[in-house]
Amino acid sequence: MLHIETRERVYELPAGRPRVVGPGRREQGYLEQIERLEAQRTQAEREREAAEAQRLRLAGELEWSARVERGSVRRAERLEDELRTSEEAQKRLLLALGAVQRENELLRRRVDALSASPVPQLGAGSGRRTGPASSPRTLWQRLFGR
Repeated sequence: MLHIETRERVYELPAGRPRVVGPGRREQGYLEQIERLEAQRTQAEREREAAEAQRLRLAGELEWSARVERGSVRRAERLEDELRTSEEAQKRLLLALGAVQRENELLRRRVDALSASPVPQLGAGSGRRTGPASSPRTLWQRLFGR
């Protein structure tokens, strides 16, 4: 029993088991709204995290594509340099081939002239040839300027 004292009278109330009172309709509505907002917040956080991950992935792809582009430009420049170098070498080789053909033609004429004459003619240098085609080394020196 619970006693409540007042100045005038004392009332006795029967004491029973305490009753557990849950939230009312408004409180339940508030709790549901809080849960809904929490779910929306977590969904928004997930979407934000997914957007951030996608942004990072795209930034990485952009960086890689920039690297590939720079590398391909460098590679193209290197290939162009190699092409120019090979074209220059080809031109030098063509000039050398022309000089060799000219030298062969001069030698053929000389051989024909020597074979047509009855007495072989030797140069003054004890069997050494004289003239522009005296040795292959002078031919190469003339071709490459060395």
